[in-house]
Amino acid sequence: MSVPSVSQVRLIPELDLCQVEGDEGELTTFRGGDNVFLAHEGMDLSDRPVDGDLYWKGKIVSVHMKAPEKDDSDDSDEEDDPEPCYLIVRWYYSVEDMNKVKITDSSKSSLRAFGRNELALSTHEDVVDLSCLESECFIHQYDDRDGFHQPIHKTWWVVRTALRIQSKKYSITGMNVHCVCNNPYEPDRDRQRFCQKCKVWFDEGCLGIPSTNSISSDISDVQRVAQMPILRGSYEGMDEWSLTGSGYAVRQAYIWLEEMDSELPEDWEATLGKELVEFARSQETWQRFKCPKCKARII
Repeated sequence: MSVPSVSQVRLIPELDLCQVEGDEGELTTFRGGDNVFLAHEGMDLSDRPVDGDLYWKGKIVSVHMKAPEKDDSDDSDEEDDPEPCYLIVRWYYSVEDMNKVKITDSSKSSLRAFGRNELALSTHEDVVDLSCLESECFIHQYDDRDGFHQPIHKTWWVVRTALRIQSKKYSITGMNVHCVCNNPYEPDRDRQRFCQKCKVWFDEGCLGIPSTNSISSDISDVQRVAQMPILRGSYEGMDEWSLTGSGYAVRQAYIWLEEMDSELPEDWEATLGKELVEFARSQETWQRFKCPKCKARII
């Protein structure tokens, strides 16, 4: 049976949700707005779990199914076949996907800035049926202007841009620029510092000659984190926090130290991030820079 077009499916009544039965009879509920893994032709699903990189990824726009037609003349006890349920989905594009299409020249610098697990949510919509729907897919929205963003692991899928498709041309939109050089943040290449006064990220290479501050050896690990700079980027082996930066942990450590009458929570190290705590613990000095905009000391 052929799949109808997007415009045809939009004429079919819309549902609030749909449910898919798993291999062991469990029901999973999906709604518009959910990010999902979608199986495609040629995938081998016999040996689960399947690597998530192999699935297509989409955002459900809406769920549609016709109401069953009641035939009063039919007195048989047999149940009619259920009406097919269709999903309108918007596709996520990976760097590999975008390298296969005609990206506009103005978007090529944005494409170079993509991290290794970064996706773009496209305007490309398709109709799929429930047989393609595998499971929910966690894709994390990232505002890379935020100096205190909650950590996003570098191995997780992340989205910070959209992909606009018009007249067979593909344009990346929503990529922010930073620093005095007005370039996008490239998490696999750049190292950046955040000015809390300007609320701007700067490339370390654009900040000039730093000063060096020694770190006292008799302070606690929480104090070490509270005193560290807000930084992000290509720090080897720091996948837990280096994409979004140290700001979330630095602020949390500072809040705890301000509340001196309260004890640290038992899970303080996990809250700050074990990789980040170890990174702060291993440093003997911090380099400090002067903000090129407000001239404040970037700490």
